Amino acid sequence: MNNLIILLSIVTQIYGSIHISNINYSLASELLFETVDKTIRPCENFYQFTCNKWIRNEILKPGVDRVFRNTRAHFEFYDEFFYKILHGKKEAETEATKIIKFIVRRCTTEYYIQNIENINIDAAYQQCLDKYELFASYAFHTTILNCIFGYEKILQLNSTIHEMFEMLKNEFKLLVREKDWVDLESRRRINEKIKDMDLEVTYD
Repeated sequence: MNNLIILLSIVTQIYGSIHISNINYSLASELLFETVDKTIRPCENFYQFTCNKWIRNEILKPGVDRVFRNTRAHFEFYDEFFYKILHGKKEAETEATKIIKFIVRRCTTEYYIQNIENINIDAAYQQCLDKYELFASYAFHTTILNCIFGYEKILQLNSTIHEMFEMLKNEFKLLVREKDWVDLESRRRINEKIKDMDLEVTYD
């Protein structure tokens, strides 16, 4: 049953509706291979047959007791950013990430030197990560957005938001113009307020 749900989910998520001829069999095979444990007979324990491999292979984060398929990407991004970029050898691509990496590394080095007899470098990094994680999270979420949508796509979305905002302002102006009971002075003041309304959507 779980495998059937996975198959239906693949089709509906990718294509929006079920069309048998459009099923992504390669993706379905890959996802099923991650979960199905062929060493277990399905008639004896169907749950273990369909999920045992998935459960056995999942490495849970501290404080996390379960991992859902739709949250796996978040954990992968988290490891990539906080342990391969900030603490690893992978180069940071943005200026913001480079600055955060410098700050966290400097903190790690200083903390390690001060406590060299009691901790290793990884433990020192974890201490500094706990200290700066909220600050670094802004660059982390920017990295996720860049990976999922791409910088150009996000700029297009921001442009669309601005266009919608201007359209709403124009609609308000039309409403004020249509209302006969609004006197000229009130109409002028309302239009000035609408004109002064501004929208700031930034993405760095």
